[in-house]
Amino acid sequence: MLVASKLSPAPDGSGFRRDEVRAGCQASLARLCRDHVDIYFLHYPDATGVPLDETWGALTELVDDGLVRAISLSNYRLEDVERCHAQRPVDVV
Repeated sequence: MLVASKLSPAPDGSGFRRDEVRAGCQASLARLCRDHVDIYFLHYPDATGVPLDETWGALTELVDDGLVRAISLSNYRLEDVERCHAQRPVDVV
């Protein structure tokens, strides 16, 4: 069984700032009663001005810390996927 969760931009989601990404992941893990998520999605692009590089960097830290196994983009443009992939591979689109 694979478990996936998603992160959405503020104000409806937990937000895409580095600390918000980590807090959102930890909250998902607590709700799911798990020590890791298999796939963690950025659900849709942020329109509030948080740089995608900051958010993607925060996701890569979650992988490095063992909280997330694979990171993903949903509803992003190809150029955004390519930009993230250059920083660290996008595992799922």
